[in-house]
Amino acid sequence: MIGVKRCFSQLVMYFLIVASWPIAVFGSDLDNNRVKISCLWNGQTLDAYKVKMRFSRKNPKYGLVSGHIDVLLLENNRLQIGPYQIAWNKLTQFKTLEAVDLVVGNTVKVAVHLNDEGDLIADRFEPGPSDLKKNEIQMIGNLNVLRTLPDGTVKAMILGQELNIPERFTNLSLRLTRRQDDRRPEDQLSLELFDRQLVIGGEIGMTPRFRKDLRLDRRRDDDRLRVDLSFQLELFYRLSRNLFVFTEMSGDSDRELYREGGADHTFSRRLQRGETWLFWGNINDSGFSFQVGRQNFQDAREWWWDENIDSVRLYYNQPFFHSETAVGQRMAVDNTGESRIDPNEKKVLKVIHYTNWQWAAKQSLSVFFFHRHDLSGKGQIDDLLKESRLDFADSRLTWFGLRSLGYLDFDDFGETDYWIDTAFVTGKETGYDFDEVDENLLRVESVSRRHIQGWAIDTGITWETGLPMQPSLTFGYAFGSKEFRQTGLHDNNNRFNGVDRFRYYGELFRPELSNLHIWTASVGLPLLKNSSLEFLYHYYHQVNEQAFIRDSRISADLTGTSGSIGHEWDMVIGLEEWQHLELEFVAAMFRSGSAYGELSGNYAFNVLLKANYNF
Repeated sequence: MIGVKRCFSQLVMYFLIVASWPIAVFGSDLDNNRVKISCLWNGQTLDAYKVKMRFSRKNPKYGLVSGHIDVLLLENNRLQIGPYQIAWNKLTQFKTLEAVDLVVGNTVKVAVHLNDEGDLIADRFEPGPSDLKKNEIQMIGNLNVLRTLPDGTVKAMILGQELNIPERFTNLSLRLTRRQDDRRPEDQLSLELFDRQLVIGGEIGMTPRFRKDLRLDRRRDDDRLRVDLSFQLELFYRLSRNLFVFTEMSGDSDRELYREGGADHTFSRRLQRGETWLFWGNINDSGFSFQVGRQNFQDAREWWWDENIDSVRLYYNQPFFHSETAVGQRMAVDNTGESRIDPNEKKVLKVIHYTNWQWAAKQSLSVFFFHRHDLSGKGQIDDLLKESRLDFADSRLTWFGLRSLGYLDFDDFGETDYWIDTAFVTGKETGYDFDEVDENLLRVESVSRRHIQGWAIDTGITWETGLPMQPSLTFGYAFGSKEFRQTGLHDNNNRFNGVDRFRYYGELFRPELSNLHIWTASVGLPLLKNSSLEFLYHYYHQVNEQAFIRDSRISADLTGTSGSIGHEWDMVIGLEEWQHLELEFVAAMFRSGSAYGELSGNYAFNVLLKANYNF
């Protein structure tokens, strides 16, 4: 408890320092800021459905309009896109198209400026996005807020036209409480409770999964076919404009349909506690927010964390700048399958910090910090412990690192996204060996202590080519030194350029980045309107030959005489053509390397189909 108080006082001090920084550079809301807005035009009003901040370094009279040409008057050099009437003159440039290519129904992207009379003049025409629907319009320009309606909708002006912006884009609290990876529909069920809306949502999922030869030995009976069923129920209630309560409960069942060798099939089911928190956002319009309870921590690549943690959390948020710090510790069991808190998590203090700074257009730099301090302590040699309270190691470890993400446009050569993740870990670890005294009683036989120090890097690039079928090529490399280990909160789950998230270190092998080189190459193809196909290849090699690997789905033993772990090939298909339904198909094959000795050259397989219905 003393450790928690100390960390909390340091946390408060940190945010007081941050509060003393000059914040005028960032601005406080959307007013007078440059934005990219996607809208629907119904013939009378523009209604925003997506809003992104842009840097305000350009002349506020200049902007961009993309959409379908609704009206064309060639004799007057004028056209209309939704409510925007745009004129062009002899100074207007045409990029990869000519004036004769301006046809009603075609999509164009127009760089424009407002003249002194308030008319829109085209500076440049070029082909517009091919995926824009008939009534969709995209604009980039400076936003001027006019007024706020009682329901929170903001009336604003951009490039001379009025539009409606829903509160979820302008209310900082609502933006911070939206989950990163949940595709909940906009029209969720809501009930009126004490004159306020109680929003009900969640998902139902089913995942059939087949695994074959994970021990890399056909003689072993380890083939399994099982189906996982799950549900998640969420309740979101707004106490005031910036005060929210959220709770969720989930359940799952795992039924084994086939087990090689004819052994009894297994079946399990459980209820789990999910996120349950109170959020107070943008306190007194300061940019500071506070959250307490069991809450989700998820970074964009899930390289650092993707976990629900009982914690208190403070945010500081401004345009192009976001910072948060939290202190947490497991307070109760996670599910009905546990009778007590897992000994590996009991009395483990966690301190998490994350800062993201968008320093240029489509370029960001992030700082990560994680401290894990196991306060449980297993005592000294000859101490007695119950088997249910067994924990083989205590640690006091600190991770820190940097992440750079960005987007580069090479015009005719296509567009690229890049990432660079670096991390360092340092600290001490205490290991315990036990000797059985009785059926449920063990004695501490020996205690060993060692210093941990390691580093890792994960970097790659995705190139969106302009080739037929618009393939994307991704090349990645990850390295974890001998003593490096990830935070334990990681999931290593992200997307490249498709719609679906997947395990980017391999859907079957799924290693922790520790004592490993991992090379990755992939080809991605867009399918239909909102689906994708990804082919991936991974090669794994140990940094130092060892007879073990920290974490992997392959359960065969390593010899420790070779570093060649093996190869994996994955195929991932994501289908998200529907508002409520998500489908995912994954097929993976692993071929073992010489590190597995006599088992080298053998194969393991994994196939799954995931279906989620969101409501």
